[in-house]
Amino acid sequence: EGLNMIGYTGFKKGDMVDILFETLFPDLNPNTATSTKHSKINEKVEIIKANNAAVYWPEYSFNGIGDILPGQGYQFKVREDLTIKWPTTTYPTASNGEFSYFDD
Repeated sequence: EGLNMIGYTGFKKGDMVDILFETLFPDLNPNTATSTKHSKINEKVEIIKANNAAVYWPEYSFNGIGDILPGQGYQFKVREDLTIKWPTTTYPTASNGEFSYFDD
């Protein structure tokens, strides 16, 4: 229940589906079919809302957000407790990018 408001602390701009899939399922092939990515993400995330009211709704394979952008805020409604560790690069960072979100 409820939404978890977070900031995207990764340095990599890219497609919401691709980055979220790689973040939640680091051991799976990143070249997996998009329809499978939506299904896998849907197991953990119900909906994501951007600060401009755009949504990513994996259940319906709908990505109205497009690219996830560094420094932007997103509201996650999760199906289960999960920890997200955003991708990092060689850019310096004060934190490890790891956050925990809970399904109330």
